[in-house]
Amino acid sequence: MKSFGFAVVAAALAFAGVMLVRQFTASASSHKFDTVKASYSTSLADAFERSEATGKPLYVLVTADWCGPCQILKGNTLADPGVAERLDDEFIPVYLEESAAALDLQSLPTQVRRVLPTSLVIADKQIVAVLEGYAGPEDFEKLLDRGLANASEASEPETESVEATASNG
Repeated sequence: MKSFGFAVVAAALAFAGVMLVRQFTASASSHKFDTVKASYSTSLADAFERSEATGKPLYVLVTADWCGPCQILKGNTLADPGVAERLDDEFIPVYLEESAAALDLQSLPTQVRRVLPTSLVIADKQIVAVLEGYAGPEDFEKLLDRGLANASEASEPETESVEATASNG
């Protein structure tokens, strides 16, 4: 019976150790993101204004401090120098905590599921790409590529009918 009790205590200590290491790793990696986060807007309305002025689509991160995968995304992917540079150069980055995001995202025509983390690319107030959950830098860059491609398709003016009319008369 003593060996069973010892095994339970050993398993509990091992589990606690693993959880402590995971928390420390997520916490340490999310600190790398703090310097990147400084360039993120925290208001969807302000970001839409900046998007209109610059022509850049929005990258929106919906996150929560208690969410482990969110911390890993912030620390590993969003703090990656290549990803951070692309977000600053090609997008208007927006950081929304889950509680504020629910209100801000109601203004969009598409319903967003409540999965954390959620990454959105928004162009002309339309969601053009979504990633739910964690993705490493390589897969995350695919989201950015898809978002830019969809944003340019969504924002291209419909000129075919105007050109056809103009050439006919």
